[in-house]
Amino acid sequence: WEVLWSGEPTKVLTPQARQFSPNIKHINFPTNLLRLEVNSSLLDYYTELDAVILRGVKERPMLALYKMPVIDISDLSDSEEELSDVGGPFRQGADGKHQRTGNGYFDKLPYELIQLILSHLTLPDLSRLAQSCKLLHQHCCDPLQYTQLSLQPYWGRLSDASLGHLQSRCTLLQRLNLSWTGNRGALTLTGFSSFMKACGLSLVCLELSCCHFLNEACLEVISQTCPGLQELNLSSCDRLHPQAFAHISKLTRLRRLVLYRTKIEV
Repeated sequence: WEVLWSGEPTKVLTPQARQFSPNIKHINFPTNLLRLEVNSSLLDYYTELDAVILRGVKERPMLALYKMPVIDISDLSDSEEELSDVGGPFRQGADGKHQRTGNGYFDKLPYELIQLILSHLTLPDLSRLAQSCKLLHQHCCDPLQYTQLSLQPYWGRLSDASLGHLQSRCTLLQRLNLSWTGNRGALTLTGFSSFMKACGLSLVCLELSCCHFLNEACLEVISQTCPGLQELNLSSCDRLHPQAFAHISKLTRLRRLVLYRTKIEV
């Protein structure tokens, strides 16, 4: 993480809304992830943010960030001889004859470029696109598309079946956000355990804020399946008993732990 701004808290005498505009540090790399940490030590209750506004962000061409080679559409030839040489829409079958793959110009695009294009799609869009053809199904199910996965926007629809569907795609998962999910029995210990056993090995960040399905057995699964976990957020998981937090001690690489509004005993 790169610290953009930090400062000591100040005591406010009157409880009223304020606007706060810090001078943030400039960084020389693009990012789509920001983390806000609030010091509530001087507050009587808790902090509430109405909105966060980003100003002065200049749009930059996404392809320029990846330094991808420029592809001229005039270079895409339709000749069978050229396409077969580069493994394009024709491939050689067992009988020595060329067979059409039906992927059109997608066969001439670099694999990484297609991956980059698909990385801008939402999770539901990836699932729909995977049903269009075999080539795009392969790209949409590539584990490299799922190194960072936020399921919080779909908290109302997420279930054990959803995690089971994503399980084979998330073998390289590093950051997972399950906040707000699993209420009213939508997620169970069985479904959560199965997913974590298959996808937790590379996990470094796990967000579980307001996950009321969590119990001591879930924390035990996390401690057993996520040996490299560095960040864990259990805020507002108020159904966890105090003894359940003992399993966290097994996470030896943990650097950030959020236990706000939990029943942990110090």
